[in-house]
Amino acid sequence: MQEIYEVSEIQQIALDILLYVDAVCERNHLYYFMSDGTLLGAVRHKGFIPWDDDIDIWMPRDDYNKIVDIINNDQHSPYQVINRKNKDNYIYSFAKVVDTRTCLLETDLDVQCMMGIYIDIFPYDGLPGKGPGDKKYQRHLKKCLFLDRQRAPSFRKFSTFHRRFAEGKPRRYITFFVRKMVGSKNILRLQDYYSSKYAVDGALYVGCLEGTYREEVMMPAWVVSKRVKLEFEGHMLQAPVGYDEFLRREYGDYMTLPPMAERTSHHNFKAWWRNKIEGLNE
Repeated sequence: MQEIYEVSEIQQIALDILLYVDAVCERNHLYYFMSDGTLLGAVRHKGFIPWDDDIDIWMPRDDYNKIVDIINNDQHSPYQVINRKNKDNYIYSFAKVVDTRTCLLETDLDVQCMMGIYIDIFPYDGLPGKGPGDKKYQRHLKKCLFLDRQRAPSFRKFSTFHRRFAEGKPRRYITFFVRKMVGSKNILRLQDYYSSKYAVDGALYVGCLEGTYREEVMMPAWVVSKRVKLEFEGHMLQAPVGYDEFLRREYGDYMTLPPMAERTSHHNFKAWWRNKIEGLNE
């Protein structure tokens, strides 16, 4: 059983998925753009952040829903979109496009879901009202972000939760066990319902309400209303026209490299090529 260890190999598999998604979106007139660390990597490094293997994209909710069926009906592709509706034990509020020739297990979760090496697709939605000073905007945003905070601890191992979130804070243990009883599936259903209430078209502000984002990363609609192409690992891929505003809201002074101690991948997983695995069942 041969494990995939090298960051460069994981990066190449993820890049191939992204190029496939880019082609699917081009053929089907779907709107996407690089986001988060992928967008940062494109601007600062013209590719991956060297120590990271992550690829993230955003899509407006309607196109996000369409791409699931388009990719999953492509019988000639090794790629598949997985989400909470089509994959048992799936605990994320957003979808992943996985390479089905690989297997991946996340090591810090209480619930195991067999996946492959993947890229993340985040849906973004409209926000009501006129912006951060608007009461309707604030009520909706706080409700959605509250639900997302409940989701994450509902599937983490107790040891991970204790180490990363609750050590020395007794009240957090109570909320941890309450979230476990409610269950991640129920929380995910509520997230979908509330996050998708407002359309992108006509909204003054938009944001991804399902993916541990902070209030600061809710965007004026102009930031993502058009696209430009930026280089990523030798390929010209889609980015939001307001990529500078996007990155400043998310990272602040994003062109300054983090300290050496922080230059590590935030993923905790093990991965293998599927045809090299023996005795591992889905």
